[in-house]
Amino acid sequence: MRIIYSEDHKLRDAKTELHGGELVKPFEGPFRVEWIRAALKQRDFQTR
Repeated sequence: MRIIYSEDHKLRDAKTELHGGELVKPFEGPFRVEWIRAALKQRDFQTR
C-alpha cells in the first residue's frame, strides 16, 4: 500500500468544526496524522 504524507498536513489545524449545529473541537487534526504515522512505523510500514 502506498502511504502519502507531507508536512503540509500539519497546516490544516482548525480550532473548531460544525457538528450537529454547534461548533466543537475538531475530530481530525495534525495530532491524528502523528498517531497514524507512529502506528505505521511501529508495524514497519515505510512512510515518506
